[in-house]
Amino acid sequence: MSSGTDIVKLLVVVMMFGMMLYAGYYATGQIELPAILTNLLPEGTVVGWNDRTIVFPDVDHSAEMWLGSQVLPGEMDATKWINDHTEKSDKFVADIGGAEAIMGMTTRVSLVGGDWANAPDPVKNMETAGRIYSTDDAAEAHAMAVANGCDYIFLPDRRLNTGTFDNYASTYKFSNTTYFQLVYTNDDVNIYRVLP
Repeated sequence: MSSGTDIVKLLVVVMMFGMMLYAGYYATGQIELPAILTNLLPEGTVVGWNDRTIVFPDVDHSAEMWLGSQVLPGEMDATKWINDHTEKSDKFVADIGGAEAIMGMTTRVSLVGGDWANAPDPVKNMETAGRIYSTDDAAEAHAMAVANGCDYIFLPDRRLNTGTFDNYASTYKFSNTTYFQLVYTNDDVNIYRVLP
């Protein structure tokens, strides 16, 4: 450190690092940067949505799915029903955790999970599964499930991870009896048949 400018830059970096830690573990949303920090940034630096607000990721929210149980107890209970009431050739829409449980306990396949990464178009399959869960449109979800040869929707009551979608599913569309039929339920999961 040869000059006062270097010391100021070091202090700014330390302060911003401290703010990132605080924001990631304790704060949510956006933090307004003090003018002294934004005035020290080089001209044209993009910090966030505007020149004075920095948006930090919510670390707790991002890590939630990896810190807890990947599969709920009721999901494991549902695999007995799957073994007893579905064909070995039936295909499921499930997220990665649910698909792994289904494959491991029943040998049924899913859009994602298991050895899906070696199948053709794994990224397309992740996007499709994510869209089936996230859309509010029952007709769209049904059309995508049918187009991908899926017979059942596996809908656990937890945050889902399809590879491109990690949130809670938009669930009410599956109660549309024109497209889906509830065939199994417990406290942790619902299974819907994709109607022809």
